[in-house]
Amino acid sequence: MKLTREFYIPTGAVKVSDKNSDAVAYLFDNTKGKPAAMMFYGKQAKPVWHFWYDNATRREGAIKAGFEKRQAATERKAALRAEDKAKTSGLVVGDILVSSWGYDQTNIDYYEVTAIHGKNAVTICQIAAHSKDTGNMTGECVPQSGAFIGKPMRKVAKDGRVRITSFASARKWNTHTVAGVPVGPKDRWTAYA
Repeated sequence: MKLTREFYIPTGAVKVSDKNSDAVAYLFDNTKGKPAAMMFYGKQAKPVWHFWYDNATRREGAIKAGFEKRQAATERKAALRAEDKAKTSGLVVGDILVSSWGYDQTNIDYYEVTAIHGKNAVTICQIAAHSKDTGNMTGECVPQSGAFIGKPMRKVAKDGRVRITSFASARKWNTHTVAGVPVGPKDRWTAYA
């Protein structure tokens, strides 16, 4: 059985809504006759808090503080959403992305940006890597620009990062370009058994 908000609100409680947020407080007296209140945010069924106070003035102060806290949180979320919306892909055609992933081993995959779509969408394609063993199940690798081995994928990119799968994301590999060729660091891989 899922409990609703009405389950928590005592009979005869007075509802007070905040004009600048989605916070709602319910005022009532507890079983001992003390001023009490509970506050809800948004569509929550369970109260954020539920307290009794020595007097009505303290209860009003707590409600005011609760409303202000919710307003500040709402403003922070709105600012973060606006900031996130303003972010661009941070990539250009020809950029190379590196993805390092694995459990008990380090796999390295490279992707090349082949197209930019609008502000945040890119088309990427997996590319081959030149790899060299350096020791016991370890090695170094660098990408081979233009050596496509996968199918093109359209992905969302923000600040030079792209989510490839649920367990792997890729970041911009190249630090600069020389004669139009992306240049970046060697990556280290490890193998398992």
